[in-house]
Amino acid sequence: MLFTSFVPVAALLAVRVLAGMTKTGTLCTVTPSGSSDDSGYIMDAFKQCGQNGQIDIVEGDYTIAKVMDVLNLKNCDISIRGKLTWTTDVNYWTRNSIGVTYSQRSTAFRLGGDTFSVRGYGKALFFGNGQTWYDVNKNGSNMAGRPISLTLWKAQNVLIDGITWRQPQFWHTFVAYSNNITMTNLDMSAISNSQWNTVNTDGFDSWNSKDIVLKNWTVTCGDDCISIKGNSSNVHVKNVTCTESGAAVIGSLGNPTNVPDYVDNILFEDFTAIHSSNAAWIKTYPGQGHVKNVTFRNFKFQDVNQPIYISPCIYSYTNCDASRLKISDITWENITGTSRYNVAAGIYCSKSTPCTGLKFKGIDIKPKDGGSAKVLCSNMNADSGLACTGTCPAGWVQQLKVFSKIFILALGAGTLGVQAQLIGGGSWNPDVDQALHDALDTAMPSIPAPSIDPADAAAAWSAYRAYTEAMAARSSSNAAPSATSSGAAPLITAQPTLPSGAPTTFQTAVRPTGKSSGEADPTPTSPACPAKDVKKLITGIANAIASGDNEELQEKIHKTLSHFKNLVSQDGLEDKVKELISKIPSSLPKKVVKKYLGKLANVLSSDVGGEELQTELSKLESIFSALE
Repeated sequence: MLFTSFVPVAALLAVRVLAGMTKTGTLCTVTPSGSSDDSGYIMDAFKQCGQNGQIDIVEGDYTIAKVMDVLNLKNCDISIRGKLTWTTDVNYWTRNSIGVTYSQRSTAFRLGGDTFSVRGYGKALFFGNGQTWYDVNKNGSNMAGRPISLTLWKAQNVLIDGITWRQPQFWHTFVAYSNNITMTNLDMSAISNSQWNTVNTDGFDSWNSKDIVLKNWTVTCGDDCISIKGNSSNVHVKNVTCTESGAAVIGSLGNPTNVPDYVDNILFEDFTAIHSSNAAWIKTYPGQGHVKNVTFRNFKFQDVNQPIYISPCIYSYTNCDASRLKISDITWENITGTSRYNVAAGIYCSKSTPCTGLKFKGIDIKPKDGGSAKVLCSNMNADSGLACTGTCPAGWVQQLKVFSKIFILALGAGTLGVQAQLIGGGSWNPDVDQALHDALDTAMPSIPAPSIDPADAAAAWSAYRAYTEAMAARSSSNAAPSATSSGAAPLITAQPTLPSGAPTTFQTAVRPTGKSSGEADPTPTSPACPAKDVKKLITGIANAIASGDNEELQEKIHKTLSHFKNLVSQDGLEDKVKELISKIPSSLPKKVVKKYLGKLANVLSSDVGGEELQTELSKLESIFSALE
């Protein structure tokens, strides 16, 4: 017998039930389906209740396997109390993530419209499965299709509140073409547990947007904490704690150079920065536009690489003085803390467009190891209130980065292959660079502790000075200055005390270690170590640092050094290399410079030695001389 049941039409109109989503009047309630993808149910809720309605994503675990793009929200209140986990299907996301125009970025979740709120009540968790992306990306900068976690796009009159992020795929949040945006009580964290770093996991980025309030944020991301990009105005950021991040930044701006970027009326206040790369800074390319009326107020920090800086040529030594991007009316007020290096501020402004209206009040920055900090200034107004102690080199930020990498330089043949990218203008990953600096920092103050070979520290110091000279030569159109010339002196000037008789030259100091004094050098197990192996070994050092195991760290340092042979120890090699580098004109385009440095790196990392090496270097000398 066939049985049927009768459901009143009124009930059908009042309640619409789908698997995972229930609609009652103007309220859509989403519950976990237990399936491999809940995004369809969430999208159906947006469709049914996104205009003049309410959406409630209740507690539970949700799987997000497809992009979510909702641009027509209107008078809608969205509550999220569950955990949203994005899948690890890299092939899907790289093919389908939603383009957001800026630098070919894309996003997994985009919201737009007029007058809506997204509240997490401290329970919402966006889990991006970022480790998969960090490992696939392998420390790259801009992997195509790697999606931003949440984007507000052409949105106005919006509140985002009470959401937690863990392991985002890329940037945590991006606001573009939007206005009147308030984002409060947000907690963000991106930490890699593998050899690969997070890279480009910014907490917040704005672009082509205005009237924004950010308040009560906690961010650990390994990249920019709060970044205000081009054509942003009227932004107030308050009560933010940034750990191992870039704190408060304007930029990057001015790229591409033919498209003006404007930033106006920005207030950062009540910031705390801990073990961060920067505190309060402005970074631009040599482009067009302006940065005007920006205030950094009430900053407290500890162990920050570069507390205050301005650079018109970020990631490069070239065209610093060609920038037409005007920086004016910038105030730093009540900025206190400790710096990792002995530089409190580095202000380098373009000669063609000097900075004006810079003001400094209540600046108290000291090196973490004591003493006084340098304040380096170039091409800025003299009435700023900042007591400058020296001239800021055009590439001073890069000099600090070089110092953090000099452990690589001390390793020997093949290392210039690693450094060629930096010389030509590479990107900087604060996590890796900081780890490398810490490795050296651990070794050098320990001299003459028996666990560290003094020769290695001496070599690192020698390499640093040589490299700084080369950089100064490349950034100047005049004859190469010495390391003690104005504006070219190394920023770290105090070499640790070494035992008498310790080697001080690059070619004689770097040698296999891990042996007691008086022992013969061990037989090399390989010739020169290729650049790719250098990177691999350095990763081991970085991991040891992260583990906090000092004994393991020392073992890694010695293991790394032992992979190199006695190094091409011919007399005069160091001087020859420095001379060759100085012959490459600074006026050459960056890609050409990288090409010629690559030639030099290839020779030094090859198996040739003795007279054959000298012959190869002589060939290069004739090529480089022809460039002059």
